[in-house]
Amino acid sequence: GWDKILGGLTLEDYKWATSIVSSRSFSLPKLPGGVALVPLADFAAHSGTGGTYEVSFEGIMRAPHLKVRAGDAVEKGGDVRVAYPGSVVGGSDNSALLFKRGLSDLTVVGGSFDTGFGVSGMDRFKDDKEDILEQAGFATEETFTLTSDEMDWEDVPQSYWDMMAYLRLVCITASDAFLLESVFRNEVWEFMQYPVSKENEKLVLDTLVGTVEGALEGFETTEGEDARAQASEDLPLRERMAAAARLGERKALGVALQTYLSDLDTLDSKEYYQERRLQSLGLDRPIDESEIVDPDIEIRRQTFDDMY
Repeated sequence: GWDKILGGLTLEDYKWATSIVSSRSFSLPKLPGGVALVPLADFAAHSGTGGTYEVSFEGIMRAPHLKVRAGDAVEKGGDVRVAYPGSVVGGSDNSALLFKRGLSDLTVVGGSFDTGFGVSGMDRFKDDKEDILEQAGFATEETFTLTSDEMDWEDVPQSYWDMMAYLRLVCITASDAFLLESVFRNEVWEFMQYPVSKENEKLVLDTLVGTVEGALEGFETTEGEDARAQASEDLPLRERMAAAARLGERKALGVALQTYLSDLDTLDSKEYYQERRLQSLGLDRPIDESEIVDPDIEIRRQTFDDMY
């Protein structure tokens, strides 16, 4: 059995093995399991702007092969560099790279920050919200990733819209609770893709701002200290990589904070559910005189008939 093969496997041995797989494997969705250990190929150095790797199936047996393509010309004896998972355009997500692969790109400052949200156990609408989230494919508690990429409103990532929709639902209070009624159950998640009400949208953005500001206050080092540590060749490599990861996280949080603060300034110009609903019913226009009905007309007609 496995007990004879593995012998005296300890928890530390298990941690070492999983760390090796995490740090040395390649993400290859075309293969069963999605990952593979490929000797020699994993010696390629990392660079956020480096080359790429891809899997191909060759020969009669269609055996899988991994192709590593350098991003630039490589001289004899030089390093072949590829962009490992965790890379972002023009740089690297150093926090994700450090956590998953034990490496970092000290030449750039880029990263991400994971933050979690959930439905409060004290929420009076908890059951309805959980049911809606389940139908939409989300859990009661979700983690979303903030990135250091500047927000391009012409090409907003789906993850941002998912987070906003999730929080709009989580932040629904009594004034908008009618949207949680069963009659809207098949439509409510679509409603959450857009601002619900000014009060709800403000609560969402205030929640995000508070979360980001709290995370920034939680750093035990300053941005200047981390910048100096990343650049210092006198410090151990691990300390420099940790500093690079913290700088990347700070940048991601800073970009997110500016995005949410700017969005708060646009609350008055946003279109909310009630306005959209009126538009869909064709009621967002002046009323024509022909549409005005006098509710007392029948009473007056009856009175006239009685008198004459």
